[in-house]
Amino acid sequence: MEKNKKIFVKVICVLLLVFLSCFSKDVYGTQSAVTFKDYIKLAAVITDLEYMYDGDINERKLMTSAMDTISYHITNREDEMNEKDLIDETIKSMVDSIQDPYTIYMDEKEYSDFNSISQGKYVGVGIQSSVKKDLNKIQVIQVFENSPAEKSGVKSGDYIIKVNNEEIDASKEDRLTTLLRGEEGSEVKMTIYRQDTGNMEINMKRATVIINTVTGEMVDDKIAYMAVSTFDENTSAHFEEKLKKLKSQNMIGLILDLRDNGGGLVNECINMVSNFIEKDKLIETVKGKNYPEKKHYSLGGDYVGLEMVILMNENTASASEMFIGAMKDYNLATIVGTKSFGKGIGQSVKPYNDGTALKITTSKFYTPLGNNIHGKGFLPDVKVEYEESLYRDEYSRDKDPQFQKALSIMRDKV
Repeated sequence: MEKNKKIFVKVICVLLLVFLSCFSKDVYGTQSAVTFKDYIKLAAVITDLEYMYDGDINERKLMTSAMDTISYHITNREDEMNEKDLIDETIKSMVDSIQDPYTIYMDEKEYSDFNSISQGKYVGVGIQSSVKKDLNKIQVIQVFENSPAEKSGVKSGDYIIKVNNEEIDASKEDRLTTLLRGEEGSEVKMTIYRQDTGNMEINMKRATVIINTVTGEMVDDKIAYMAVSTFDENTSAHFEEKLKKLKSQNMIGLILDLRDNGGGLVNECINMVSNFIEKDKLIETVKGKNYPEKKHYSLGGDYVGLEMVILMNENTASASEMFIGAMKDYNLATIVGTKSFGKGIGQSVKPYNDGTALKITTSKFYTPLGNNIHGKGFLPDVKVEYEESLYRDEYSRDKDPQFQKALSIMRDKV
């Protein structure tokens, strides 16, 4: 069955190349700018989708969508058009037909922006956002310090309605990232909704945003608080540095805040959680349809046995859920807050020679006890809601019910 499926895809690829060749010239009496290399790339993307994607793909729907896109653009073109764009349009159409929000095709600029995020800095407006599935909206959950967004008055809790007049809903999480990033000094217009004031238009100029992913301090003479906003390539190193400093200040208990942490680099998460788990113990298992099973083990650390409470919420996702899954399975922390997001799948990035790339769902991850929480999330040990009204006020730990509960639990522990 699988063999026939792959043969079918290859046949379709050949037919598509013929189809493209038929329309590549003389529709308007001019030679197409599309080259044979473009066709080869399209076929390569199709093959990568079919082989790598850890889910079901309806090949007929996928290919029909691609052909419809090509046919529409060529037969109804009313202005001068770079026909090379047809390849990108076709690929994006194919990817969209899979209906997986985590599988995306990135053009050269989008892929460059994607890479910059993992480096801890990027050019944009300086917000972190999260999908609110029940409202079909995207909400600002963090505004970075000294960013264009902060200087323009954007606040945590705002809903993003439009960017440069393009409507934004829950399905456009990756699209939003592209819209907000760009060249240094370029302008972007964002329409936000705030409960007290309604819709507001905010104009900003993009600038370099430095992401400080790790913060921390002592909250009393025994208990430390640390927050990790995402996992970029510097996170685990900064986390260990901060741990050492707090230990020198007599830390014997830690409240770790992973609320609104949407994930990031898996290796950074493994390095970070290894601080608390005995060396060579299983942290996670990753496997997929054509993804070889891999098991990741703890590297060991100097903080095994440290008393911990972890804060999570509905925006705690992916790598941060991986962290929590390992800590829960080994009973190493008390989890406080609300149910996590539920993203138990992983993506691989396949770059192409022209600077574009395909980010595609290739695997699922499982906790040490074999649990996959995709679409389900983790339940906290102690459920504490964070009222929507609190987002409208300036943040204060004294008014944060989840932090206060974590602090109370930790004081009982130490």
